[in-house]
This record gives sequence, structure tokens and C-alpha cells, in this order.
Amino acid sequence: NLKKVNLSEAVLREANLEEADLEGADLREINLSKADLRKVNLKKVNLSEAVLREANLEGADLEGADLRRAKLNGANLNRANLNGGNLNGGNLNESDLSGADLSGADLSGANLIGTNLRGADLRKANLIGTNLRGADLRAADLSRASLRAADLSRASLGGADLNGAYLNEANLSGTIIDESNIRYLENNYNLELTKIFIISTQDIITYEEYHRRKH
Repeated sequence: NLKKVNLSEAVLREANLEEADLEGADLREINLSKADLRKVNLKKVNLSEAVLREANLEGADLEGADLRRAKLNGANLNRANLNGGNLNGGNLNESDLSGADLSGADLSGANLIGTNLRGADLRKANLIGTNLRGADLRAADLSRASLRAADLSRASLGGADLNGAYLNEANLSGTIIDESNIRYLENNYNLELTKIFIISTQDIITYEEYHRRKH
């Protein structure tokens, strides 16, 4: 039991903490690169500016955790619980967040370039100004999420739920989107859609081709 322990600035690279209970701990600026943190209880932990590069956090509970400016590039967060977490300004490039719960999380200004968010729950998440370039958001739930000024260029949104999502000023250049979401985007936002790709019933087509077929 390591609840509320103070390990700020500690160096625990490659440490094995699988299933440890660290709820409420102070882990500011800790170095846990390549550490085994599977199924660890990290509820309400302060991990601001922590280094967690390539750490294994599969199934970890990070509900309400402070991960501001944390370095999580290449980390495995598959099925992790990050509900209500603060990841503002964090680096999650090339990380695996597939099936993760990020509902209500603050990811504003974070970098998620090439990140796997397939099937992730991002309902009501704050993604303002977030860099999601080339991210895999297939089957992700983005309903009521704020994506204002987010970079979604070359991201894949096939099967994603965009109901109620706020996308004003978002960059959708080269983004792959379901045909079912086009009308919503056209009717609700002043977006540049000419460079998107659309998943039709037969294949993936350009926006221009989509409208040519419609007429």
C-alpha cells in the first residue's frame, strides 16, 4: 500500500509496480519510463511533468489524475481509466489509448500525433487545440467533445460518434470521415471540407467525388 506516498522527482525507470495502490500519491516529475504499471491504482495522483515514456499502464486507474505536461509518448494505456483526468499540454505521441475512458478529460493543447484512440470514450472531453494529426479515432465516442482548433489532419474517424461535438476551426485536411457524419459537419460548422476523404458504402472517396455522386 503506497497511498499518498511522496515520490516526487524519484527515478524508477523499468520498475515493476503492477497492481500497486498509489491512490493520491505525489509523483510530480517522477521518471517511470518503461515501468510496469499495469492495473495500478493511480486515482487522483499528481503526475504533473512526470516521464512515463513507453510505460505499460494497461488497465490502470487514473481517474481524476493530474498529468499536466506529462511525457507519455509510446506508453501503453490500453483500456486505462482516465475519466476526468487532466492531460493538458501532455505528450502522448504514438501512445496506445485504445478502449481507454477519457470522458470529461482535459486534453487541451496535448500532442497525440499518431496515437491509437480506437474505441476510446472521449465524451465531453476537452480537445481544444489538441494535435491529433494522423491519430486513429475509429469507433471513438466523441459526442459532445470540444475539438475547437484541433488538428485532425490525416486522422481516421471511421465509425466515430461526432454527435454534438464542437469542431469549429478544426483542421480536417486529409481526415477520413464516415458519410453519415458529412451532413452534420456541413450543417453545423463553417469548416474547410474540400480536403477530407469520405467512407462510402463502396470505397473511400474525395469530398468532390462524394458530391458528384450525390448529383
